[in-house]
Amino acid sequence: MRRTLAVVGFSWLLTLVAAAFLGFTAAIVFLVMTAAGAVAAFLVPALRKGRVIPAALLACTLALASFCLTEQFSYAPIVRLDGQTASVTGYITDLPEYTTGGRYRYTLQITSVDLPGAPQNFRVTYTNDFLLNAEPFDEFSGDVTFSKPYSPTVLNWKTKGVYLTVRSEDGFSFTTPDTKPFYSHIVSLRAAMLEQNRKMLAPDAAELINGVLLGVDDFIDPQVRQDFRDSGISHLLAVSGTHIVILTGFVMLLLRRLKGKIWIKNLIAAGFVFFFMALTGFTPSVVRAGIMMLVVLFGGILRRQSDPLNSLGLSALLLTVLNPYAAAGIGLLMSFSATLGIILLAGRLDRAMVSRMPDIRVVGGLLRKGSGIVAQSLAATLFNTPILILVFGQLSLVAPLTNVLVMFPASGMLLMGGLSSVLSLLGPFSFLAYPFSLLAGLLARYLMGAARFCAHLPFSTVSTAEDYFLLWLCGTLILVAAALLLRKNGTLLRMTALLSAILLFCGILSGQLLNRGVTSIAVIGSEGGSSVVLTKDGRAAVIGCGGAWDIGWETNEYLAANGVKSIDLLLLPKLNDEYASGASELLNTYEVTLAMLPEDGSEAKKLEKAVEEDTICQPYASCEIALWDGVTLQIVTQGEESLILIRAGTTATLFATEGADGSACPSVPLQAAVFHASLPASFHQVGSPLVLVTGETKTSAPALIRLQALEKSAFAVPNDTFVVRTRGNADVMVEKIR
Repeated sequence: MRRTLAVVGFSWLLTLVAAAFLGFTAAIVFLVMTAAGAVAAFLVPALRKGRVIPAALLACTLALASFCLTEQFSYAPIVRLDGQTASVTGYITDLPEYTTGGRYRYTLQITSVDLPGAPQNFRVTYTNDFLLNAEPFDEFSGDVTFSKPYSPTVLNWKTKGVYLTVRSEDGFSFTTPDTKPFYSHIVSLRAAMLEQNRKMLAPDAAELINGVLLGVDDFIDPQVRQDFRDSGISHLLAVSGTHIVILTGFVMLLLRRLKGKIWIKNLIAAGFVFFFMALTGFTPSVVRAGIMMLVVLFGGILRRQSDPLNSLGLSALLLTVLNPYAAAGIGLLMSFSATLGIILLAGRLDRAMVSRMPDIRVVGGLLRKGSGIVAQSLAATLFNTPILILVFGQLSLVAPLTNVLVMFPASGMLLMGGLSSVLSLLGPFSFLAYPFSLLAGLLARYLMGAARFCAHLPFSTVSTAEDYFLLWLCGTLILVAAALLLRKNGTLLRMTALLSAILLFCGILSGQLLNRGVTSIAVIGSEGGSSVVLTKDGRAAVIGCGGAWDIGWETNEYLAANGVKSIDLLLLPKLNDEYASGASELLNTYEVTLAMLPEDGSEAKKLEKAVEEDTICQPYASCEIALWDGVTLQIVTQGEESLILIRAGTTATLFATEGADGSACPSVPLQAAVFHASLPASFHQVGSPLVLVTGETKTSAPALIRLQALEKSAFAVPNDTFVVRTRGNADVMVEKIR
């Protein structure tokens, strides 16, 4: 078996991905099945021949065993602390992250818990409204209350080895230890480089360079981040293989200018790779790329050529052997799939394009040099498409074009930004950094402009939230697998690709035609709040955006998945966390034409700072708004409470804040109603056959019981997303999409 590590590594990784999403019980069932299959494969000569099947089944069995043991003996004991309060000691592990809610999140290593039988030495997160008066690896002590992360984010935190969050009523006391680990100096260097970039560059350019160079993208303008995503180049913001190849290639170019043995140069380059992995925080995508590069460099030292697939399989094993949950990390999966696409497909695409290029000395040479970038971009995008469809709910159709426009400038920005960051730390010689800083800033401006231009092209993105795309994806994968098994030449595979593309185009076109003129009212649930999003033909309005810390992100995801580029109207009935905790993120991410906010002192002023100059701000008051063709909103305020009547043709939907009086609703037949947390006063006078109750389950449950007694179709929306669709003919269709 030529590629043992590839077979074992991919089998291991895919098994862990399935186990992470299916859960412990399913993992136990599959463990028994794969163990039996592995034994059979070793005993049956026909299956044992070639050793591929036994090796794959053994890898699957060991992966499932690793997952089950971690779940039972590592995760379960730690999460039993949920809800308990204890005195703890520990230290800060890294620089804080700046969250979308404007808070600072620290990762803490707990070294001792003052509870009998409690686990020791595990990681938690702590979120604070302001920066702590402490540095990385400073020690702390204090009383904390443990809790599980917000339920939709549990798996995401498990991929990072974090199972609990903590809060502290009295805060922590910090001490600086006499000695800190060597890694603390690398963290300090990263902090210094970040600060120097912010001093020398404009804020938006500095944060983009910090994200591309060091992976610290917390302060990148949300609009820039959205443009990168819509244009298909968001992978540049995650430090990965491309960054490692560019920087290591530059180091090797400098080393070739020096005299010395090849193995010494390779060893120096390997040291740089490991240093860069540490500088970027050993993120999974960087470690994956770093392992592959180290294999190549040590292969040169040992005078042996490395196999890319074996290297990729080895990195899969090393990244997930200590934390099986890491296999479910979206960034890691996209990094692996993109790399696999480049290994398997980029070369073939490049040769196919080069063979069809004109044989002109200048033009043909330039095209041939650029074809490799196009081929890599197409291959990576193609292999990442299943993940984009399943996870993000949208697909960028302009990704190949954008990648061609930005690949060379992005490489230049990465190198110039790196040189500028390093030279700026040289004290009296820091002036040498300015030319590189200027070039990096100009290239950053170009990248942001190119991303914005491509993101706003017609049909730059398509929503893949419809069930059709999942069927198309499954059918395409089956057809490709069959073509690979049956083909004797490339004709069958090319025909399969053409047929798949035609089916995708027809699906997109038919979806656009079927949804034209349809008004959708999405109720995005969150703990203690909700967000109501109206969309029609690519236009959007938002009523409230409050609840848990990620409600702004959830709303952004829904808007992006539906191809929304700007928000026509933002209504905030109240400015507390139940209705407005995520509003600032919306205002920072999207251009908002009209924002209606209560005149509520300091909170209103905070939001007005996030409003762009082109946004019209008006006080939230009773009025009627003609939103789109056939869609109007009527606001009826009742002190701090309010009712909002949404009319789409002859279809009427009511939104009521908690405590509003339902008898004040305009006398029109209702097809749907959305109540926040509880039923409004005189709710029995609201004659709607369909009712959605948002907020926490414990507060919405009594309301549901009362509604069901009235024989109404009622749904709780604690952490779900329900969409009510209508063509404006008093018709409604409700669908749960999350």
